[in-house]
Order: sequence, then C-alpha cells, then structure tokens
Amino acid sequence: MITTIIFDFDGTIADTMPKVKRILFRYAPSFGYKKINDRDIELLRNMKAQDALKTIGIPIYKLLFFVNKVKKELNKDIESTKPAPGIKSLLSKLKNKGIRLGILSSNLHDSINKFLKKNDLELFDFIYTGTSIFGKHRLLKDLLIKRRLTHKEVIYVGDETRDIEAAQKAKIKVIAVTWGLNKKEILREQEPDYLVDKPEEILNIV
Repeated sequence: MITTIIFDFDGTIADTMPKVKRILFRYAPSFGYKKINDRDIELLRNMKAQDALKTIGIPIYKLLFFVNKVKKELNKDIESTKPAPGIKSLLSKLKNKGIRLGILSSNLHDSINKFLKKNDLELFDFIYTGTSIFGKHRLLKDLLIKRRLTHKEVIYVGDETRDIEAAQKAKIKVIAVTWGLNKKEILREQEPDYLVDKPEEILNIV
C-alpha cells in the first residue's frame, strides 16, 4: 500500500520549462554550444539528459559550471515561478487522503521553501535536497533510509528520464509526468510504472 509520495520539484511541481528555455537561449555563447531555437528545444525534450547535452555540444569540462548556472538562474526570483497546472489541487486531495508528501530535488532547500510559501503549497512532510547530475538514485536510496521508508510504501513522481532511472535503481515504483522537461515518447521508452498527462490522474493510482 502506498503511504508516501515523493515528488521531484523542477518541472513536476514547479512549472520551470519557460525559464529553462530562456536560459538555454541566453547562455549559448557563454558555454560554447550552438545557438538553439524553439524547434531545437522540442527535439531536446525527446532525449535523455546525456544525449541532449551531447547534442547541444557542451564541453564535458564545462558541464558542472553549466548545471550550476542553470540552477542559479532558476532560483532567481523563484517566487515568480508558477506551480504546474493542476498540481495544487492534486496535493491538497492527496493530503486529505492521509498520504505523506515529500520532495526530492537537486534544487536549493531555501528556494523550494520560498516557492511553496508563495504559492500556498506548504503541504509537504519533508524536503530532501542534494547535488547529483546523473546519480539521483543515490539520493533517493539515502532518503528512504533516513526516513525509514520501505520500497513497497513509496512511489516517486518525476518529469525526466533520469527520474525513472533513479526510481528503478532504487527499486520503487515511479509515475512519469508529461508536463515537465521530457516528452511523452521518451518517457514511455523508459518503461515507468505509470505515465500520466494530468496531475489528477495520479489520484487513480494511489
């Protein structure tokens, strides 16, 4: 029985795609990747993170700087970022059902708190943050241990292929959502336990 749902933050709870696009457009010269347009963005959304980074041509030695820059820019004026459509209603209904809610993110704890407070979303029982580019499963495993959660009582919700991979490596079920970074086609290829187009569909799963 599922008693706890762990959510990714950027792209899943927070609608960060508009800011991600602006960052990619703005910083192409700084990081040495080719100038991209809206069509390129849609193509990148249908790739795994590793493949997308190779496609836009970010040199490996600049990868960490690039990731940190994106994180910094996303956190600028975090309070202006809006929740994903329908997510607030979903979280309220899940809370009313007695389900524990958590967040696992590589974003900053303080920024997440600011966002939640601004948008009246202070419904979470815990927020767990840590730095990981391609090792999110380690953070997830660590979270399960620290919160004393069993694999059978937890489900993870995320918007990227790496969220699916992390949950699978941590041996917990995963719900992939199509309103974030990665598109439906590439998410389906990773074989999540569930694939949803709208937040309300999660109510039929737990």
